[in-house]
Amino acid sequence: MEHLERLLGAAVDDCYVAMEILGDRSTDPRTWDHIAEELAMAYLTLGVRRRQALFAAGGGGHHLTEPVNPGAAQRVAEPLEKAADTYASLGDARQLAATRYQAGTLWSRLWMRASEPRRARERLPQALGPSPAAHACFFG
Repeated sequence: MEHLERLLGAAVDDCYVAMEILGDRSTDPRTWDHIAEELAMAYLTLGVRRRQALFAAGGGGHHLTEPVNPGAAQRVAEPLEKAADTYASLGDARQLAATRYQAGTLWSRLWMRASEPRRARERLPQALGPSPAAHACFFG
């Protein structure tokens, strides 16, 4: 997992360097959008892999009823949010829906592990929020 994290981190860094070289989207919109798509894909992959590692059965993952450290959850959510923001800015509804689905999966699994009812109520809107947007894209 650490090797994959390094590779995805390098991909993110390279995309930002490429965008910095271009300066802004108006320089070459087609190239900029392609780089932004690669950046979003790297963030999405990073978030999914982190989520899988967080909830993996055995191997250091969390048991079904074991609460998850909020810092660990944020570490998963952050790249998913960046991917969603990028896909939204590109107007890529299908990838945005896929990213929201992944975020919904994260929040629903965290909701099931909430250690106290108050936290469960706080997480429920996050768990359910992305689902209608993803459903509308794929089935609407």
